[in-house]
Amino acid sequence: MELVFAPLALGYPSFMGPGVPPERAEIMRRAFDQTMRDAEFVALMRAQNLVLDPAPGAEVQAIVERLYQIPKSVIERARAYIPPS
Repeated sequence: MELVFAPLALGYPSFMGPGVPPERAEIMRRAFDQTMRDAEFVALMRAQNLVLDPAPGAEVQAIVERLYQIPKSVIERARAYIPPS
């Protein structure tokens, strides 16, 4: 179920490639979190009637890590339930 519904949980995530030093990833994560709380940014989102419901970076990372642990056989079975994009 997590495989099928992961896109809903992830929304529009930002990713960094493998091998990024943890301290650099943490800097980017903090910058993102600060932007999501910035009063001017929030006001701009509201003025455009856009949804602002960011997930914490650690939560997104945990979902992605779990997805990579899903056996290939489960992925193949799930393909029958996921419409092609």
